[in-house]
Amino acid sequence: MKKSSLGRRSSTAPPQRMTFSELESTRRTSGIPVRSRTSSADRNMSLSTSTLIRSKSQTNLRAESAYNSNYDRRLTGTGTERPSRGTTTSSARMSSYGGSKSKRDNRPLQDKQWQMVALRMVEDVLRNIPEGRSLIEGGIKPLTIKRFLDITNLLLFQLDISIELNSANYVIEIPYLAKLMLYRGKVDKSWLISANTPHAFAHVLGFLHFLASCYQVKIQVDPIALMYPQDFSGNSHDSWKFKELLPYFQESYSLFCNDDPNYLEKQKELDSHILQSHFSDKDIICSKIKALEAENTKYEEMINKKKTENHSLKKDVAELEAFCDELHHDYDRQAEDVSLIKDEIKQLEDEIVSLDSEKKSILASFEEKKKTYNNLQKSIENQRVSRVDIKQIRENCATLQRQAEYESLYLEEYENQIFQEDLTLVDLQNELQLKIREYTLMLDKLDDSSLENAKIPGNVQDQDVEVIQRACNCLIDVQSKFANLIKDKNSTSKDSVIGEYKTTIAELESKCDNLEEKINAVKEEINNELLQHTKKLHELKIDLEAIEEKRLELKKSMPENCEEHIRRQKIKAEEMEVDLQEYRKRVKIIISERLKMFKLHKENVAKFFREHGINFPEKFS
Repeated sequence: MKKSSLGRRSSTAPPQRMTFSELESTRRTSGIPVRSRTSSADRNMSLSTSTLIRSKSQTNLRAESAYNSNYDRRLTGTGTERPSRGTTTSSARMSSYGGSKSKRDNRPLQDKQWQMVALRMVEDVLRNIPEGRSLIEGGIKPLTIKRFLDITNLLLFQLDISIELNSANYVIEIPYLAKLMLYRGKVDKSWLISANTPHAFAHVLGFLHFLASCYQVKIQVDPIALMYPQDFSGNSHDSWKFKELLPYFQESYSLFCNDDPNYLEKQKELDSHILQSHFSDKDIICSKIKALEAENTKYEEMINKKKTENHSLKKDVAELEAFCDELHHDYDRQAEDVSLIKDEIKQLEDEIVSLDSEKKSILASFEEKKKTYNNLQKSIENQRVSRVDIKQIRENCATLQRQAEYESLYLEEYENQIFQEDLTLVDLQNELQLKIREYTLMLDKLDDSSLENAKIPGNVQDQDVEVIQRACNCLIDVQSKFANLIKDKNSTSKDSVIGEYKTTIAELESKCDNLEEKINAVKEEINNELLQHTKKLHELKIDLEAIEEKRLELKKSMPENCEEHIRRQKIKAEEMEVDLQEYRKRVKIIISERLKMFKLHKENVAKFFREHGINFPEKFS
């Protein structure tokens, strides 16, 4: 036989019967008896056992339960009490948390679409509870253990106010409560202690969805409120016996569902039975009917009396009609006088209409002034640019102005540098021009056709490297030609001339070389400097355009003379307020004068009516 460790319970030990006091102690304060932890709904769980198996031994030591039968579990503090391990069977460990193995949860907890629907349903239920709105301000996700406990506590509180969970007991209490509520899902300690992790979210959402569904059923269906009256104080005049209606409804419903062929006859029997139980006192009903008949005869006698009175009143009506004819004749005579008075009244009404139109025009102008005044006040109050913003804008403008001045100074300095370089370039061009003139003069002195190609343009701007190179080649040819002539003739008379030619040619060659080098160097420097200057000018233009755009934006955002504008608007508002006060005074004076005139005229008309014995019309009183 396999050895078991200390503390394990054996399923082979005989059960121990529980006393009545132990059964009573398992009841909760809410009145629901505490069910034992069992995996089978068919087995009677009023039996319990407690065994002890010693480690490394083959014998089982039976230990009596340490449960005190005099201890009342209903007198505990907070939380839901657990049944003692000594009073439970060993088969309880065979079942998982959350109900028996035969019941399955058919909800697709891992389906993302179902999770979205369930999450939306739980959030809607929590929004309908006043205390739940603060729990889901940012949604249920990210879910923490504290938020899970708060939501579970709130939903359970709506179902039973005696339930209270905390971080110390929720791992034990939630599986027990889920089992009591016949929850078919899986409630394990593994996901309860890690409710804030992604792999446990599906189980957490399934449990919260179950609690929210229970809450919806509770608030939507209330059969007691449907079947029983809301007020049992005795003041209601309802004569129905509601305790007898429940079995009547139950039997009627069972008849309807069974499709009995004699349904109508049996239903009539049920109806007659319930009516007979409610209206058995027929004598009282007959006495009430007789009293109503007597009261009806009294009303008929009163109606006959009224008819005789109406017959006598008809004679009086005939006399009154004759009197009315006489009054009509008097009315025709007095109608002419009334027409004159009506003409005067019409004149007065026309004057009143004109006064009303004048009053309306004055009030309209007054309202326009008032609207403009209110608009000015709103524009002053709702002005987007405050004094602090104006000060900041001015500082920004000053900094931008300084930056622009610095950039302009930099540009001026750069232009001065370019100007100095242009001056040096002009000096070089002048010097080169002088050298070119000397060269041309020396060529003019030498009257030789072979030196035609040695000539160069007289203007510096027209110089070209190829022309200068050609002149140098020509001078080299002339030099070689003269050398050959010197060798052939060997005349001493021409030695001095040849020497002079050589010296002049050498000088011209050196000058040409120098000029060529200077021209090339100057052109390269000019090209490089022009490229640099163009780049810098382009960058400076971009910076200046950006600075100008900033200045324009600041000018647009900041109104010119903002404080002066506000001061002028305030002065205008004060002037308009003074005008409005004057308009009010004038309107009041005009209306009071017109009212006085109208009252005087009305008194005169009423006096005229009284003197002639005519009743003053009610519409003018």
